[in-house]
Amino acid sequence: MSKQISQLELAQLLTKLLTDPNSGELDESAKFAAFMTDLGQVVADHCGGEIRTEAHEQEGIWYLGVRGNDSLPEDGGVWKDFDPEGVLFESKVDPTWVIYSFTEHRHGQGKGFWSEEQKTWVEISNAKRYTEAQTESTEFPFTPGRDAEWGLFNKAIEGIISPD
Repeated sequence: MSKQISQLELAQLLTKLLTDPNSGELDESAKFAAFMTDLGQVVADHCGGEIRTEAHEQEGIWYLGVRGNDSLPEDGGVWKDFDPEGVLFESKVDPTWVIYSFTEHRHGQGKGFWSEEQKTWVEISNAKRYTEAQTESTEFPFTPGRDAEWGLFNKAIEGIISPD
């Protein structure tokens, strides 16, 4: 005979594993990344979308890159509540670029993206977006680490820009 687990019990188990990765079962980063990626893939398989990047940790928070595809409803389906910027679907227009600084990001609590309008470093949602042509003529703002660089907005929003 097997133990029958209810959907609420399963939800509790998954919540515990995802919110307390050091509980013993998934205490290695690689194991936790694989587990979180696999769970995202299960959701994508059943509800649409595709997993674009394996789960990765950034400043103590774990992220998973999800992208819309033909199996996902236009409104974003189950992922829509977690997509306020509306980036699940690749834009059909030319890609946009942002200026990023790891030094500013680290010392500014996530404010590592340049805002031309505000003349300061901001979170990505407020960052100035540049066209490909503008990247040719725009000078980088000063950073103490002299590490300002171009990053694709759609990758940066997924957290792919990193010092590694």
